[in-house]
Amino acid sequence: MTKSFYVEIRKANIGDVQPIYETIFESFEPYKRYYTRDAYEMTVISHTGFKKHILDDENNIYIQSMAVKPKYQGKGIGMKILKEIDKIARKKEYKTMSLECFYPLKKAISLYKKCGFKRTGKTRDYYGIKIFEMLKEVRER
Repeated sequence: MTKSFYVEIRKANIGDVQPIYETIFESFEPYKRYYTRDAYEMTVISHTGFKKHILDDENNIYIQSMAVKPKYQGKGIGMKILKEIDKIARKKEYKTMSLECFYPLKKAISLYKKCGFKRTGKTRDYYGIKIFEMLKEVRER
């Protein structure tokens, strides 16, 4: 029998910094060997970095880091998060949503594609690893 659970998706606040950090850390730890030290440290953002992102909303939709704790992966939570971000983008009338990804994150890439993200062809060096951009057009429903 599958265990049911409740998921709440909302804008983060300062009190969420520690659990956000823990989630990102746990989610990216299995992939640490694929990253350079600097790339990993920039991906698993420090507590100070999270506070800055929460306080400095630049009024655009760029997904910098997204993670679901490993024990909850594969249960549709990532899809729910992306759908909520999509709702926000539509409400604010943005034209696109973008993110950058890394080849070893195959499950994440698959999820992004299911949610309508497509590779743009843009790549860049990210502290010694090659990352690529994915973009989704935001359309009115």
